[in-house]
Amino acid sequence: MGVLDPAGVERLITGGTATAGMIAKLRACELALARGVGEVVIVDGRERPDLVAAALAEPAMRATRLVAAAVAQA
Repeated sequence: MGVLDPAGVERLITGGTATAGMIAKLRACELALARGVGEVVIVDGRERPDLVAAALAEPAMRATRLVAAAVAQA
């Protein structure tokens, strides 16, 4: 599972890797982190095993974990 901090999110957006709906998802994740949520996981909802893993708080193959900058650097 990949891990992103706010700087990584910004690189994806400004570099053009994240577009349209993904930008909205990433911005919502940033807001949640800024308001105190410990971490956010974006999962490919088309893949049942990944959804089950995320629901059970297990690592999913097609998922990205977003964390606050302080956590990402630790």
